[in-house]
Amino acid sequence: MLVFPSKLIPVAGIGLFICFVLMFLARPMAVLICLLPFRKMPLKERVMLSWVGLRGSVPIILATFPLISGVQKADMIFNVVFFVVLTSVLAQGSSIPFFARRLGVYAPLESLPEPPEAVAGKEEWEPLVKLKVLSGSAADGKQIADLNLPDDTWIAVLRREGHPIRPGGSTVLKGGDLLSVQSSGPSLDLLRSLVEKKEIASDDNEPEQQIIPRG
Repeated sequence: MLVFPSKLIPVAGIGLFICFVLMFLARPMAVLICLLPFRKMPLKERVMLSWVGLRGSVPIILATFPLISGVQKADMIFNVVFFVVLTSVLAQGSSIPFFARRLGVYAPLESLPEPPEAVAGKEEWEPLVKLKVLSGSAADGKQIADLNLPDDTWIAVLRREGHPIRPGGSTVLKGGDLLSVQSSGPSLDLLRSLVEKKEIASDDNEPEQQIIPRG
């Protein structure tokens, strides 16, 4: 809100001069001097760093301090700083890909390979299987904990008379219950045999046959 295009035109001359000095003298010299300890860094990469330019809001924010303090000609200082930052963004910022290709330091973005644990975590869950507890089955009248289900088997939802119930280890299954189960393979076959097959009960009241010796 402190910038007016009409105020940037009078400072364009001094602004372009400062931009030239920053782009081709001050910044390259400062970068090359700071990178002297890093002798293994190729020269073309150092040149690329020096061309990154002056961008961002920090210089503009710092230029507001003279305005707040009432320094003489503070508005001109602010306009020059804003012009330099804007020119750097347009000139240097937009030309970074071009200079990167010319210097041979341009590389297309490549997606990094995902770590093994992330790939393993992307395995899709088996779809929920719906089972119905049969009256007279091994699971009828027993708590879920008493079924000794494998660790890879999980009863997600239990529906009894149309009402959903959150099952727990102490939940007693009854004939007619509908189970939404997360399981597969042998574990699913085991659970299916417990809830969908009737138990064959032995008749304890059948009289024992007596063996009468011949004599």
